[in-house]
Amino acid sequence: AENRPKTTEPSPFAYSAAKPPPGRLRTQKLRRVAHARSVRASPPREAGSEANNMAAATAADAENLTDPLLRGAARLRSAPPLEKASALAIGPEDVAAAAERVAKLTNRTPVLTCRTIDSQVFGDDDGRILFKCENFQRVGAFKFRGACNAVAAVLERKREEAGTAELAPVRFVTESSGNHGQGLALAAKLQGHPAVVVVPNDAPKVKVEAMEGYGAEVVQVPPEERKSECQRVVAETNGTLIHPSNEPLVMAGQGTAFLELWEQAVDLGVEKLDVIVMPVGGGGLLSGVAVAAKAINPDILVIAGEPLQANDAYNSLKGGEHVGHADGAAVAKSIAGGLLTILGSNTWPVVRDLVDDIICVTEEEIASAMKLVMERMKIVIEPSSAVAVAALMRPEFQALRQERGLKNVGVVLTGGNVDLTTPLPFLQS
Repeated sequence: AENRPKTTEPSPFAYSAAKPPPGRLRTQKLRRVAHARSVRASPPREAGSEANNMAAATAADAENLTDPLLRGAARLRSAPPLEKASALAIGPEDVAAAAERVAKLTNRTPVLTCRTIDSQVFGDDDGRILFKCENFQRVGAFKFRGACNAVAAVLERKREEAGTAELAPVRFVTESSGNHGQGLALAAKLQGHPAVVVVPNDAPKVKVEAMEGYGAEVVQVPPEERKSECQRVVAETNGTLIHPSNEPLVMAGQGTAFLELWEQAVDLGVEKLDVIVMPVGGGGLLSGVAVAAKAINPDILVIAGEPLQANDAYNSLKGGEHVGHADGAAVAKSIAGGLLTILGSNTWPVVRDLVDDIICVTEEEIASAMKLVMERMKIVIEPSSAVAVAALMRPEFQALRQERGLKNVGVVLTGGNVDLTTPLPFLQS
């Protein structure tokens, strides 16, 4: 797949950049229902001249760009300054720059709808949910966006410092037991550089094999030794550490998912999203999306779902103070394995200042939401993705929806890497 020829032909699954006439909205809605039953992601984009000239783009330019991600970057650059951004690890300009870096490498993931889930969330009220399907992203998860931006930005800086386009191999290092490790491995491979991923020795075999398949050197150690081993590898190899969530370049890269979703929503006739919902673990995605979303639409609500058994972000936001897991454990336990880490020193201030609410969900609710999406939308999502869907069903969201009159809801389905060697969560007792 990595060697497939580039093409300038539009994907049959890519949305048109032109805003549809009002008379065609009903037809498009029907087509989207059929689209949800048979979908694949678009191939990586050609950067062309668009990605090279984005720094000078204006709001008017944004309307003329065919790539939703680059349109979103132009819109973000022309947005008013984001209040409080100067005190945060990243700002809107960082997310815009990330979009310009990754546009030629990432998949333009589809936006799907589901009438069954709409009816469960809205009942007889008017409203719809737009699902941003990052399970169709390269490596099967949104994590590729952040890793791709980090690798590209580090190499840009090193070339500037060296004064040459030719670099000696740069070794990228991280700790991960899942999607970030795969994302960093592929991002480094695409740029022609090596990657080392330190994983716990109880990591799923399928994920370890995937990392190795993307070209990474995998180092397996006991879970409690991951950080120290990572530091050792960095020191001994002069490697470059890329944290899975707390690295600002990763945070900015994850925010590009929202830019793309916003522009795809516009293409579908949605003038603006009222709320954006996603899961939270280390907070990289939530931070990047919050910065981009609040810059484009200060009135949008940014909401995260979090496993009740790993609710450090919820406790931090409600208490106004950064805290870890309630029992003091370094890693909590939940079927949502991608959400078990805590907020970091860079992600916590963004969550504190820009996130409106965090909704906790039970293990049973996560499994039920996963089953619902797989049955009704006919796509595969992992339990971590299902956390955001489960949050929509909670009384807290329903009360907020009715109080604020929320109609247009965006949801990020973060990934679809499911271990098929074990029973799915909703099949377990």
